[in-house]
Amino acid sequence: MADLVIEMGGAGGQAAVESTIEEKPEFSLPEEFSADVALLGVDLVPLDNISDFSFVERVRVDLASGDSDSQLPPIRLIDYQRPEDNIGPISVEGNSLDNLLEYLQSDVIQIGVEFRGDLPDEQWSVVVDTCFSVSGEYRKELL
Repeated sequence: MADLVIEMGGAGGQAAVESTIEEKPEFSLPEEFSADVALLGVDLVPLDNISDFSFVERVRVDLASGDSDSQLPPIRLIDYQRPEDNIGPISVEGNSLDNLLEYLQSDVIQIGVEFRGDLPDEQWSVVVDTCFSVSGEYRKELL
């Protein structure tokens, strides 16, 4: 998946802002292939009007299928609380317990991001860079 750029509205002061975007994943496998897809990590990089994340206290990133008939529950990909000494890009290891294959095979996925903290007054943007691991096996009967 390519990097996502999410624009966040200015909230000013101690607040929380949320943004949800929809993406069409381009992920398909042959029928004979079974796979596990795990999130290795998420990097958040500040853009535009901000140079660091010194104002951020907490970040949550959720993933859900955007398909109207989906039975898949939303998954929390990261729940990050910033340590006092980190003001730069935010890097969080993924939760390798969830197999994300069914989500990435949806027609549309929804990625929700929530920032909490002493937020800027003006609009700002963040790049969400994800890294996934795919492992699987291919089974086909030999003649």
